[in-house]
Amino acid sequence: MKKPVSILLAAVIAASALAAAPFAAHAAQYGDVDGDGLVTVVDATIIQKHSARLTTLDSSLLKAADMNGDGKVNVVDATNVQKVAAGIDEPSEIMPEVSDDDLKNEGSLAMNRFGVKLLQNSEIKDKNVLISPLSVMYALGMASNGAGGSTLHQMESTMGMSLDTMNRYFKAYPSYLSQDENAKLSIADSVWFNTLSQNIALRDSFTNAVRENYAAEVAALPFDHKAEDQINAWVNEKTGGMIPSVIKDIDPNTMMYLINALYFEADWAQQYQKYSIREGEFTNCDKTKSTVEFMYGEFARYIDDEKAKGFIQWFKGFDYFFVAMLPDEGVSVEEYAASLTAEKISSFFDNSQQKTVKTKLPKFEVKYNTELSQTLKNLGVKDAFNPYTANFRGMVTDDSAANPFIDKVIHKTAIKVDESGTKAGAVTAIEISPGAAPEIEEPKKVYLDRPFVYMLIERNTMTAVFIGTVNNL
Repeated sequence: MKKPVSILLAAVIAASALAAAPFAAHAAQYGDVDGDGLVTVVDATIIQKHSARLTTLDSSLLKAADMNGDGKVNVVDATNVQKVAAGIDEPSEIMPEVSDDDLKNEGSLAMNRFGVKLLQNSEIKDKNVLISPLSVMYALGMASNGAGGSTLHQMESTMGMSLDTMNRYFKAYPSYLSQDENAKLSIADSVWFNTLSQNIALRDSFTNAVRENYAAEVAALPFDHKAEDQINAWVNEKTGGMIPSVIKDIDPNTMMYLINALYFEADWAQQYQKYSIREGEFTNCDKTKSTVEFMYGEFARYIDDEKAKGFIQWFKGFDYFFVAMLPDEGVSVEEYAASLTAEKISSFFDNSQQKTVKTKLPKFEVKYNTELSQTLKNLGVKDAFNPYTANFRGMVTDDSAANPFIDKVIHKTAIKVDESGTKAGAVTAIEISPGAAPEIEEPKKVYLDRPFVYMLIERNTMTAVFIGTVNNL
């Protein structure tokens, strides 16, 4: 691939010169320094002339011009612009910086957008799916602190936040949560570094960033069976036993693991009585029937959107609520999930109606395990998984060592919903390898006796901590 790039660069250098004067514009994507919405050879020319001190880029454009994220603008960046112009690399959107006042709202909306994309890109059809956008974003946020260039740009674009916003948001996120003892959401992060990995060490800038912004524990140890047991014991503890392990047959050549673990536990605000629990039939997605225990209740918040009917059920303390959405007849869970947006999730409560709704919720347990590499590639994080193009040099000290890249993103979740309340756990492990209604109105009914979508939403941020589908019981 080097020949086309060098030819294009020669063409740029031979192009007619621009006036040697300061150049200012507003770029929306990396490399677009002339502000025309495109990344072309003209942008490379401008960067070449800036590096040769024939013109000066406005300070507002230096970030757009710094394609490799090294804090400098030079011919290397011009080469990277050429790659984008030639279609070898894809352009990356520049994420705007967010003010302190807007941090919670903008960060939470970005997380819901990411969660919707994760769900929609999962294998929903005929399966029970459960993802934790919060867990995945915490793990990717840690990894982003060691990324540079297009690798970082792609991660920022996919998650909808700049690195600075990510760090500030995830550092602040625990402070947004209520400290009510009735509902518990615990968040834990860790970095496990293999001391057998070619005598290289973690950069202080990386470890300081993950400790400061993610309260991450950092441990250096040889990756053997004892390390596997130690990491899995940490995961088991931090998920309240919901996820006993995440690593099996640890590879001694793996460079490190970046792990996020979540645990949620809460009782229902309105407890189910014994007489309100009885057996019934659940119609699975393939039209077969399963006999399950249903919990019958009556609640005050009803949701009616264009494709589904649902309800809100509070947990004790009223800091978290459970949303269940039953797609209309003829609408599959997959089709309904495709209609979800971040804005819809964020406004479920505001758009709910204060109407009595009779409900029937099955007791269920879901354990879900997926590897997210292909999903994240589909969403735009591509370079990070390529052993040749990945740029995670900000993680390790030895630039001559094998190039770190993301080999796997393991996501495990589990949930248990019964008459007492809900328990849920999630773990994300990134493996880094070298290379008011009228009283006369009848109550609404939402009986979850066929496939449905559900969420656990935190009230203060309106973020979906877990999003799931039930297709079979």
